[in-house]
Amino acid sequence: AAVPASHQDILPGSDRGTAMVELRDDPYTTKDFVVTALREGLGLDAAEAERIMEAVHTTGHGTIGPMAMATARTAVITMRDLAQRSQFPLWVGVTAASS
Repeated sequence: AAVPASHQDILPGSDRGTAMVELRDDPYTTKDFVVTALREGLGLDAAEAERIMEAVHTTGHGTIGPMAMATARTAVITMRDLAQRSQFPLWVGVTAASS
């Protein structure tokens, strides 16, 4: 699938390999929204989404994975689109998983 131009900065060009979804904390995106984005983008249950959100809030960043690159790319596009529609500056991207 083609990567929309608005997402090319954070999405590798290939669906091959494994990846990590990376999140960064910011002073504007609410904790509740991050939980919602994690649940909708990655299909996490409420407890796991809450745990990841708290880790990101506490440390300033977090990673989820590893997972298939295609899954990570789809999740990031979903989460970024949700953030844009909700007017939150959530930073979420994909990094290649270490082998």
